[in-house]
Amino acid sequence: MRRASQAVAALVVAGAGLLAERAHADCGVDRPTDPGGYAGYAYGTAEVASFATAEGNVRVWWAKSGPNAPLLTSTRADGVPDRVALTGREAEAALAFYKTLGYRAPVSDGGTCAAGGDDKIDVYLVNMTGSDGLTLAERCATKGKVQTCTGALLVENDYGGRGYKNFEEGAKTVVPHEMFHLVQNAYHAGLDHWFAEGTAQWATKKLHPELGDLERFLPEFFSQLERPIDVPPGGVVAGYLYGSAVFPVFLDEAYGKETVREVFEQLGSTGSTVLAATDPVMIARGKDLATAYGLFAQWNLATGSLANGVGYASAAKYPTPPSATPTRCRSASTW
Repeated sequence: MRRASQAVAALVVAGAGLLAERAHADCGVDRPTDPGGYAGYAYGTAEVASFATAEGNVRVWWAKSGPNAPLLTSTRADGVPDRVALTGREAEAALAFYKTLGYRAPVSDGGTCAAGGDDKIDVYLVNMTGSDGLTLAERCATKGKVQTCTGALLVENDYGGRGYKNFEEGAKTVVPHEMFHLVQNAYHAGLDHWFAEGTAQWATKKLHPELGDLERFLPEFFSQLERPIDVPPGGVVAGYLYGSAVFPVFLDEAYGKETVREVFEQLGSTGSTVLAATDPVMIARGKDLATAYGLFAQWNLATGSLANGVGYASAAKYPTPPSATPTRCRSASTW
């Protein structure tokens, strides 16, 4: 789930998000095009249209009237609203980029009871409340401790008043984030929540390095460097979860571009916690998790005004640590 801002994120109760969005194995979650809709998001009696991208991987749905309708202005020969086409473009760009990084494609919903009419990834434009995007996990299959799921995306139809300078910036921020949740669900839908949100932020930043959304959530993480990363604070935690994107940034920059994907491969085969899955990836590099986490702590203490040319590539743009208290890793017995 992608939050529009820390102010909106403050409305989120701990535990809400991806786990609350898990659907039943019988496809018991409806979509906005269904009579009951999903979680209050329903097109109702409005005329509904869809747009299949030229690349053939995505279908974007929208209502032509009512509160869920996007701006219908079109400069296209086919009359498809510009904002619908832009949403499809961002979804395809994310899919193509994640493929170049070696990630699995989202699990196809073709032939299932939640197929949206074909095997394309369905994206629904709606008037979001409280968040600006979410990912549905629908038809799930479990093997051992690993659960993989098909799914669909619900994303904002306007982005106005949500901290973005225009619709395009909103779509670039939200659509790739939600699409990466579908990628995650092709490995393990029971992923630790902090890593699910953190890697979705990281993946979006990799695709669109010009965006500043990753950095926007770092202050809450850096204000609690003494906290074990896999033990988010109680109560409202969205800012901390998104700020934990700094961990995949660390893995990527310190150990190479394949590292985060290799952690996902471990998760997809074992269904373990993220830290337990990270340990063998580090061992393969001649390290172990404890050693890597110690370096992570050092990097987190060399940011902002304390940046010294060692650590994160963007260390000077990150928050200054509030103290010299190092980040702690959980004991090996709890991994």
